[in-house]
Amino acid sequence: MTGGFIDRPQLYDNSTICTPEVQWYPVGGAVNPFPALSLRDWFTTAGGVVTGFDLYVVNCGPGAVTNTLASFQFYAGTDSGHLGTIITGALFRTTGAGALSGIPAYCDATTGGPRMMRVTVDYAARTYTVVDAETGVAVINPAVQDIGSRTGFTLPAGKVGVEVRFGSETSLCNGGLPRCGPALASGGEGNENGLHVINAEFSQCIGAWPTICSNPNWQPVEVGTGLRRPCVGGDVCSLNEAYFGIAMTLYGGSNEDADGNNEASTADVIALDAPNPANGLCSSAAETRTGFLGDNGQPYTFQPVDFFDCNGDERIDLTDFGCFQVCHGGPASGACGLHDWTMDGFVDGADWSRFEVCSLEIPGAAECVEDIPDPADPLQDVDLYRIEGLVAGDVLSVLVEGGRSASAGPLVDPYLRVFRNDAAFTEIARSDDFSPRNLDAFTTVEVPVDSPVLYVGVSTALTADYAADDPTSGPAIEPGDEGSYTLKVLSTRPDCVVDDHSDGATTCYASKHEPDDSMADADAHGALCHPETAGCTILRGAIGDGSWSSIGQDLDLYRLQLDGSRGNTRRMTALVRPANTGGYPTVFGQALALYDSAGELVATSTNGQRYSDFESDPGGPNMVASVRGTNVGGDGVYYLALFGTDRGLFDANCVFLDLPRPASFLNFPHGTGVPGTSESDLRPVLGGRVNKPGGRLLGCTTDPDLMPPATLQCYRVNLFFSNNPLGAEDHGHPCEAVEPGDDTVDTACVVEIANRLSTMTPSAEPHSLHDGRYRGHQGDVDFYAVDADGGDVVSVTVVEYDRATQPSVHSFLAMFDARGWLIDVQDYSLESADPQMDIDGTVNEMAGHLSSILPAGMVDGARVMVGVESGNMLVSENAPFDVGVAGTTLGHGRFEIDLPGAGAAYAVGIAVMSPVTGVAGPTGGAPRMFVTTMRGRDDDHLFCKLERFQNAVTDCFPPILELNPVTGAPVRLLPGLGNFSMTRRISGEFGDSAIQSSNPLVAYDGTHLYVSVEECTGGSAECAAVNPKLHRMNPNVAPGGVGYITSMGAIQGLSSHPRLIGMAEINGFLYALNAADFRIRYWDKTVAPLGGNGGTMDPTASAGELTGLGGDLGTDGTRLYIPCSVAGGGPRICVFTPTPATGAIAFDGLLDDPITNLAFEPGPRIGGLDVMGSDVLVASDQNGTIIEHWTGWAVNDDGADGTVTAVALPAEFTVTRMTIR
Repeated sequence: MTGGFIDRPQLYDNSTICTPEVQWYPVGGAVNPFPALSLRDWFTTAGGVVTGFDLYVVNCGPGAVTNTLASFQFYAGTDSGHLGTIITGALFRTTGAGALSGIPAYCDATTGGPRMMRVTVDYAARTYTVVDAETGVAVINPAVQDIGSRTGFTLPAGKVGVEVRFGSETSLCNGGLPRCGPALASGGEGNENGLHVINAEFSQCIGAWPTICSNPNWQPVEVGTGLRRPCVGGDVCSLNEAYFGIAMTLYGGSNEDADGNNEASTADVIALDAPNPANGLCSSAAETRTGFLGDNGQPYTFQPVDFFDCNGDERIDLTDFGCFQVCHGGPASGACGLHDWTMDGFVDGADWSRFEVCSLEIPGAAECVEDIPDPADPLQDVDLYRIEGLVAGDVLSVLVEGGRSASAGPLVDPYLRVFRNDAAFTEIARSDDFSPRNLDAFTTVEVPVDSPVLYVGVSTALTADYAADDPTSGPAIEPGDEGSYTLKVLSTRPDCVVDDHSDGATTCYASKHEPDDSMADADAHGALCHPETAGCTILRGAIGDGSWSSIGQDLDLYRLQLDGSRGNTRRMTALVRPANTGGYPTVFGQALALYDSAGELVATSTNGQRYSDFESDPGGPNMVASVRGTNVGGDGVYYLALFGTDRGLFDANCVFLDLPRPASFLNFPHGTGVPGTSESDLRPVLGGRVNKPGGRLLGCTTDPDLMPPATLQCYRVNLFFSNNPLGAEDHGHPCEAVEPGDDTVDTACVVEIANRLSTMTPSAEPHSLHDGRYRGHQGDVDFYAVDADGGDVVSVTVVEYDRATQPSVHSFLAMFDARGWLIDVQDYSLESADPQMDIDGTVNEMAGHLSSILPAGMVDGARVMVGVESGNMLVSENAPFDVGVAGTTLGHGRFEIDLPGAGAAYAVGIAVMSPVTGVAGPTGGAPRMFVTTMRGRDDDHLFCKLERFQNAVTDCFPPILELNPVTGAPVRLLPGLGNFSMTRRISGEFGDSAIQSSNPLVAYDGTHLYVSVEECTGGSAECAAVNPKLHRMNPNVAPGGVGYITSMGAIQGLSSHPRLIGMAEINGFLYALNAADFRIRYWDKTVAPLGGNGGTMDPTASAGELTGLGGDLGTDGTRLYIPCSVAGGGPRICVFTPTPATGAIAFDGLLDDPITNLAFEPGPRIGGLDVMGSDVLVASDQNGTIIEHWTGWAVNDDGADGTVTAVALPAEFTVTRMTIR
């Protein structure tokens, strides 16, 4: 389900449902609560007039009633902490004058579940409709209603708040189910552009609140005070979470005026002020325009229309008068449009005056006929702009940025062309993608002497073949390719230099060096590091004194020539010196970049990289790079670039941030891959494309009036040269042997792909993060090509190859598409610095897991990156800033990472599986899945740790969850509510100040969920022993409601010091595996599990070849499935048939274990296990965020490979036990 039901440009769209199934979340609570309950969110928009909207809602459940839409209100001045202030008039409601039908109670006739509805308001057509969102069938009567005097409204650009409130809230609590309405449909691919939950007020309907907020620790009422607490968060689909947003689409009007802007003669005019060097203004003020590709408003032809002649008999008579009377006083929609002579949207007195004239004239008289424009195809659209105020010789900069989504990437692919103002409108420049990783377009042109007026054309990349003087010459945009963009233009005088030799007390440099913004400028200055040049190892200068300074694009470029005595040079180090070692204080963000003689990027560095040996200023960049002098196979020519960036380095008090905003490829000049030119970004006319054209770079100040911010960044750079290479000479892995190795998405290494976790095989030759060209301070990364399609689930496991000799280092995993757009990132490691937190006895190792579902429609496969984690788990700090250019990793502290010895040798395993698309229970109905998880959601995204202090956090282990078995998304949360806890004290080891999981086990019989948890026995100072207790839960009852939890008592009849590890239900009996003696305790589930109820079974007696037995219990309704191992056979699943009447248990045979893979340590290990119906074996990886569904298997048939599909779980927990029925 996506938006787009009004054929107009979209100001905002958040209607893509995250999962294939309807998502719905309650808004209301008690009857007429005070203050009123509502859902409040914020989003980002380019702003504009709202001419219509779609809003998605549901309203279904016991006692559901028709609801009024009491408030759909928008706010300005919104930020992440408050909703802002009401925008006057930016409100829609169904109540008030001209009341409209409410939102009816609407459920699926077959399932009884909620059906999604779409509320559509079109202010232009004056209509209101409520329809089934899937079928489009109206659910109100009349189906189309007039909105009366309700009008559209204008939203500002930027963050906008929105509040939705329903009038009748009785239906939510009447019946107690959180699936009652009123509710909002969940939506969102992100689009920031994803709605972020600011305040989903709590519902007094017990049990409904967890479905509103994804934070399971959120309590809607503060304990002790009774104060209401809002849920505050930022939940979007891209975080792999159930997403709680408002699904809606907001529509705007055409951005084009009446005559359009699809050709030069009707182009929109942009007048630039000329640069003013006398006032230090080397660039004009930038002019910005927002536009939309796909809203062509330029008429091509005109058609004569006989007004008022409703029956087409070419006479204006009484019949036509009757038609006019019907339409008079109403909107000019449908057939009434024939009577709207004034074309103002209404049939009124002005139209009657013309009717009277026409009724006296002969048919066809000119007074009664009007040429009406035949509307153009909105998708046959290009936008032309006429740029005036230019001066010959100045440089025009043009930037077009398409709308984009933080999770889905670009929403439109703009294309840029520049034309002369001559008879043929000759093209002089064009630009497509800014880089292979950015679809925006940017170019610069020198203003010709004979054409001080230029035209800029904006189209999509696929519709760029058009003539600037013919609006019908270009192809139409494909539906779905349309979208918004922002155009920025400005001009710069290239010979304008702000040559300030002094910053007050200290001289930045001894002599003028500007202009120095291009390779040609650097060549003109000479090779500063030629052997015959004295003092070439120290560079002095300033950023902010060049022609491009006023738009933040000043660049200082130096030519380095490595020949003669430096002809053997293999490594170059550049250090920006701090003030205490002869340099200068940091004023604003800085960067270093090295280019070869062709202008191709070689290496990069930004603030935050510190080389401790030289005690660099934390704000100053330092760089080490591989180079080749003339004696070692190179031409010896390089260009060193220094420039400022717009990265935030300081807090509000002008104190250095520990982690500045990461740089990106938008900050760095690029090589010849820049579209539209075969030259580097360092070509002369451009002057070095640094950053995006914006404002002057400024220093930090706490009082701008008394202490204006600095505009000049002085620098001293020390250069060091070495004949020893930076990178490895002997590349350990073949993928590193060919330049530039496997350090980019375009040169990714090809590895074997498995079809399930258990069959992943590590390569015979280890991979390493120490055998590449950037193994030293810059940091080596390895990319792997994954042959997979959109929708597939990709699972990656990385472990150390030889754990005994490895250095202490954490791995970092990320997944990209073939273009380099980020898909997912590992947000926790399998290991931690705390010895009590590791899962296998070894800490600080290469051990990571990542499972993700690839975006639909993705082509050319995925790319997996393995790198070194620098301490903050941010992809921008641990992956190359441009994954298409090797050596551009900019990690915080990256300069201090130099892996010793053999480096981090590791094994990688990758499995690709199709997604689970549908599941059915034993009777054909939809099954339900309940799970327990190992990892909690603490602040560090790490699994739950042993707390050894008094204020131990007891909510680290989340309650039991119900998951959607197809998507893995949380459906509901089932807390113990004081009946049982998910944690307990640790037996005897640390005393009562230490806690651990209470080892919850779950078994579902289709009606009730049985839960076993460990409880401590003994004194208060320690947990002398554990005693498993049984509880029966009804997942259909709201938490706290009657019958929600019933305590069944302690499970008796077990061995001393029992340790139950799995539980299942078959035909009225519960079975639990005791790891203390590997026997199965069984009992009648309808009565307390006392010692005389049921008995024990010994599965090992009937299966003598077993060497191990233990794990979750699964069942197909007749047999038990238990993880096991057999002599010489490795991990398996043993199948047994229990007979509770006699206490016997028969061994039926073996299955392969589709999860466990002993070749990786730590690696995939089977966790939860169950069988859906009789033929779908479902198993989870307790060390990874993935669940597999296996069909086509057969007991004792090792050749039955079958088919494995998968579900990628939310990234912050793994499943250890599960039950499905």
